[in-house]
Amino acid sequence: MRYRNGFRLVLALFCLQSFVAPTTSWAERKKEKEPLRVVPPEQWDEETEKLFRGDPTERLQGSREPRSRLETGVDVPSGQSEKGSTGAGRVAWEEFISAAVLEDEIKSIYPQMAQHLARIGAFKSGGHKDIEKQFAEVAVLFGILAEHPEAERWTAGDAAAARDHFAAASRSARDSTAQGFREAKNRHEDLGQLIRGEGLDLSPAASTLWSNVADRRALMQRLDQATNEGLKMWSVDQETMVKNRSAIIHESQIVAALARVITLPEYDYHDDDEFVTYSGKLTEGAKGLQQGATEGDLSKIHFNLGEIQKTCSRCHEEYK
Repeated sequence: MRYRNGFRLVLALFCLQSFVAPTTSWAERKKEKEPLRVVPPEQWDEETEKLFRGDPTERLQGSREPRSRLETGVDVPSGQSEKGSTGAGRVAWEEFISAAVLEDEIKSIYPQMAQHLARIGAFKSGGHKDIEKQFAEVAVLFGILAEHPEAERWTAGDAAAARDHFAAASRSARDSTAQGFREAKNRHEDLGQLIRGEGLDLSPAASTLWSNVADRRALMQRLDQATNEGLKMWSVDQETMVKNRSAIIHESQIVAALARVITLPEYDYHDDDEFVTYSGKLTEGAKGLQQGATEGDLSKIHFNLGEIQKTCSRCHEEYK
């Protein structure tokens, strides 16, 4: 009996030790493995405070290249990035139009606007509609210059600010009142100052959707003007073509660039395969026109101009 009681006492002490010891040992091991936490200071230094102010992405420098097919599983066509926004991604505009042509086009629009702004009567009787379209084109041209790697006359920031400035001018020109007339004249003078190389105090550019820069309708009308007025008239025969060779090259690049603009993601139908195909045919035809003018090949110019006109007609029938 005494033996049994002694055995029970030893067994009880062993069980108690087994229960307590592992718990104590586990707690100690857990404490040893935990990293030491530094007590945060009551007040951060100024340099550290700056890290938590505003949007941290605004402090990133440089731009990320468009993601490759290996990352996305999607091919990025030549001459374009995955995003068309003025605030993200980059279209390879140099494949469509040169910076020199962009600048020359801006210069050529300035005197064209003067006739609609000479008198308020001309502005009210329909001139304001042309001013709206011309300011819209100017805004787009500056928008392309802001992303163009060859641009020299205006810095990217200045061009982007001008883009927003003249986009607002285009919207204001819809007003055919005396106030709209004065606003258009002031913005026209602003454009003259930029062309003359004079300083112009513009608000900093914002990240803007291309569809807010210019109404697609205005760009389509400019495409139609290039095709049925300029290019068609300059290529009636070999002699006329040779005299207007530089104009044909200029206008061909305008067509190629605007055909690309209207398919950027912010515009309607940008994800419509058929519409994008039509746009691609316009660009292809415009490049063929340029090549024909460079080579002095009138037949090549006629063929590509015909393809552009057919594409425009078919597109207008389906997308009215």
